[in-house]
Amino acid sequence: MAGLLSIVVWSAAASAAQNPTANHVMPAKVSERDASVGNQACAGCHSAIYESYQRSSMAHASGPAIDGFMPAEFTHKDSGVHYRIYSENGRVWLSFDRPGYPEVRGTRELLYYIGSGRRGLTYLFETDGFLFESPVNWYANKSGNMLTFPIGVSVAKVIKIGPLPIRLAIQPQYMPVHPNAFGQKWNIQVTVAPVIPKLIKGNVLEFLN
Repeated sequence: MAGLLSIVVWSAAASAAQNPTANHVMPAKVSERDASVGNQACAGCHSAIYESYQRSSMAHASGPAIDGFMPAEFTHKDSGVHYRIYSENGRVWLSFDRPGYPEVRGTRELLYYIGSGRRGLTYLFETDGFLFESPVNWYANKSGNMLTFPIGVSVAKVIKIGPLPIRLAIQPQYMPVHPNAFGQKWNIQVTVAPVIPKLIKGNVLEFLN
């Protein structure tokens, strides 16, 4: 993930501290049950599109929690709740504990992740058949990798429309440096501008002297 990571905590979520049973069975993916469903089903005939899509953030925006696992351990300053995200036997867990408050203590199995990590990432856990978002989230540091650096070649021509000279220019640009996978990579800049006659007659250096 580009830049540093900051962790945002919903302190209110710490009040839900009942221990759920840890016997949840992950459902099989639709693509595993039906070979005609999923990215791999299209890759054979559309390999170029598939490879391009796999390099995008959207291709990695959700999935089983273990695929987006990011270990973490910290104490939330305002609530005093200690959080830990860890993996065990191929499964991802969130534990939380508030010293002095035995009712605010427990674990949740994190089932899915949401977010590619370029902008942010969070997890989902299940309680009583409902999915809830983890109180721990990651957000990419906005100060990192936000520069756009264009490289381009311009072609220009001056024409006259009546007595007025007009400059026409076109410049394709490529951005080898851009903010993220959804940032602009190519751009075409078109310029139509009037040509203003010289306001200073003769040599500008002589005028300045």
